[in-house]
Amino acid sequence: MLIHTLKQDEDLWFLAEYYYGDASLWDHIYYFNRDLIGDDPEDLQPGMRIIIPALETGDKLLPVTTQIAE
Repeated sequence: MLIHTLKQDEDLWFLAEYYYGDASLWDHIYYFNRDLIGDDPEDLQPGMRIIIPALETGDKLLPVTTQIAE
């Protein structure tokens, strides 16, 4: 699990593409951070610290990239 501090114009689709290589997995990040983000996944502000969880696929846990974007 990593923490990403949002910059201007970054969104969940960008984060999913950057960390998972697949923008369609944005909802995985959203549901993990829903308490912080709220009901609107597009209501993101620069400076928010978003947790990037590992992906679970069946019995395997796929790690996210080890690079942390600040």
